Amino acid sequence: MKSNNARLGYLLAILSAVIFSFSIPLSDWFLRSSISPLYLTAFLYLGVGMGMSLHYHFQTSGATFPLQKKDIQLFITMGVLDTFAPIFFFSGFYLLQGTSAGILANTEFIFTLIFAFFIFRERFSFYSWLGILFVSISVFLLNVQWENSNVSFSWGIGEWFILIGTLLWGLENNLSRVLSVGNPYRLLMIKGFSTFIGVSMITLIIQPPLPSIIWIITILLVGYIVYGLSLVAYVLAQRHLGAGMTQSIQSFAFILGSLLTYFIFQETLPSLYGLSLFIILIALGLFGYENYRKKA
Repeated sequence: MKSNNARLGYLLAILSAVIFSFSIPLSDWFLRSSISPLYLTAFLYLGVGMGMSLHYHFQTSGATFPLQKKDIQLFITMGVLDTFAPIFFFSGFYLLQGTSAGILANTEFIFTLIFAFFIFRERFSFYSWLGILFVSISVFLLNVQWENSNVSFSWGIGEWFILIGTLLWGLENNLSRVLSVGNPYRLLMIKGFSTFIGVSMITLIIQPPLPSIIWIITILLVGYIVYGLSLVAYVLAQRHLGAGMTQSIQSFAFILGSLLTYFIFQETLPSLYGLSLFIILIALGLFGYENYRKKA
């Protein structure tokens, strides 16, 4: 029975990663079309909330699931993190190429593990720490410019914004794992609507240009399909595999998304992109091996 649950967890995690990989090129497309990162965040998560509310309604058939006081506190914290994490991430994404953003997004896995270790007391071996080191090296190499034997390092505001966004998401991933024991549709419904409300309050202050109704509908659909359905699979996978293993598989979504963006938009790759990609694949392999040893 345990092996069947693990097998189901792997299938759900892989499904989540494949669906979510399309978020990188689609986000690049929206931002290239002058959609504000704020409105992109707001309508993507509104799409998640609307889609998951339908799933929740039909699945529960009107049944109620009372929340504990500690759950409400976690949901509020999660809502705050989910408000600011995508704003920082998409703002950084807007300043960078999609291929670079896809690789940098893997720092979310580092922060997920670090928070899991220091706050939630998950235990990691030598392989996990070595994997963290390799991801860090990969991110460093991504920003190294090598031209005519001249080497320089470029790290700007775009990279910092993505780093802050993935740090906040790393903490939120661990909170989602705690809440994933409940109804996943309710979890994602609250996640979607709370993020939309939080970001909308910020848009009232900044007031970026509102997209056309066609763009809004398109973003809502992408939010439901790419974010909502992948998050359902992600949360369900966490039940069987834990936060670390699920996130290690999910991290391949950023790799695949980065490559999809390159082939679709024919972006110019950073100087050491190939080496950076190779090293991060080794890191993800180490994470996977470590979690396999723990589950064996």
